[in-house]
Amino acid sequence: MKYLFKVTRIILGGISLLIVLPLIYFVVLKCIYSDKPDEDKISYLKSNTITIEQNDTVLCEEFDRLLDSQKDFQVFIFGEIHGYSKTQSTDLLLFKYLNAKYNVRDYFAEVFTEDATDLSMFLCSTPINTSYLEKVLESIEHYIPQQKTQNLFDKWVALHKYNQTLPADQKILVHGVLGSKKRDDTKNKSEVMYEEFLKIKKNASVDTTEKSYCFLGMAHALQDTVYASNKKYTYFASKLSNAGYKVTSMIHIPLESAAYLPKNNQYPSLQIRFGNLEMLMDRLTTTKELVVLKNPVIRMRLCYLNWMQKTLLIMFVQIWSVITLFLSLYLENFYL
Repeated sequence: MKYLFKVTRIILGGISLLIVLPLIYFVVLKCIYSDKPDEDKISYLKSNTITIEQNDTVLCEEFDRLLDSQKDFQVFIFGEIHGYSKTQSTDLLLFKYLNAKYNVRDYFAEVFTEDATDLSMFLCSTPINTSYLEKVLESIEHYIPQQKTQNLFDKWVALHKYNQTLPADQKILVHGVLGSKKRDDTKNKSEVMYEEFLKIKKNASVDTTEKSYCFLGMAHALQDTVYASNKKYTYFASKLSNAGYKVTSMIHIPLESAAYLPKNNQYPSLQIRFGNLEMLMDRLTTTKELVVLKNPVIRMRLCYLNWMQKTLLIMFVQIWSVITLFLSLYLENFYL
């Protein structure tokens, strides 16, 4: 009987250790990586964050307020999350605002040169040729599939309508920063975008304005070097800023929402959940941008276990292994 009590104590002690040690591990991690809220960042966010769920007049007033101290920008970059519907209407409003107030005509998009040329032709077509636009968007779908939305189509139709109201010398010019479809695919994407931008701006045969607008994926609007998984990433905006351009970045972060990406060869079927603004506070950094997200708070829910589920599963397997081991030892001694 004493031996049974001894074995029981050993088993319970082992189970306790298996439960307590992971808890200690996570507490230590929290103490190491957690920090006090950065009040400067929080204050900056409160002053430089706007909600786009407002009418156009209010949004333009917000743009006025945000750009009041950055009127000397040379490149304005709006960083989007591909496929999010509200981004397209905001892009439309923002470009029209910059065009009217700062005479911005250059619209740099994350598309190939051939598609950008086709979009420029569409904007100048009379009457409007929606069939031509559909073909262009089908081409874009091949490399950014989540962009193929009705919102994207409606935006270009609205831009066509707006372009018809502009004088001949102020028409919108669409440029592609991905280069030619025949380019070398082994080159870094950010490097290609940077080189294409410089090539277009320095090409004497291309009529460009002093100030330019870029509508790109969110990461390309980051002006700080990003460190992730022991790697260093320098994106498009950072390269421009380092080259001496006065860059202003604005990024669109959908909060307290969810989105689904299409299932195809490029993406698995997954859901993205976005946290609230408070969750972003300690992960944001600011330099010359309006708002720059350093480490996006995005949890991708794939058809796999999350870290907590994995931890519990490992603990269960360990506990069961220890119990089995001690039971086998006990039974062995009992029968012997």
